[in-house]
Amino acid sequence: MQSTPSCLIFAIFLFVVFTLAGPGPAAPASGGPRAVVPESSFDFGTVGEGDDVRHFFIIQNKGDTPLTIIDVKTD
Repeated sequence: MQSTPSCLIFAIFLFVVFTLAGPGPAAPASGGPRAVVPESSFDFGTVGEGDDVRHFFIIQNKGDTPLTIIDVKTD
């Protein structure tokens, strides 16, 4: 007699659990994502040629659905 692999048994267990659990409560109506950028610009001052400078901008999603940033450009 051949034994059943434990990963197959585990997969069947997960399928049964999630099937019986159902989809759960419905989500409330969505207002969409809302990007908030407290600091929209930054002045590095005088930067020498070849100097490596960095600045991180914080982008917060104050909306109620995921925010997707597709394209970023600098001037």
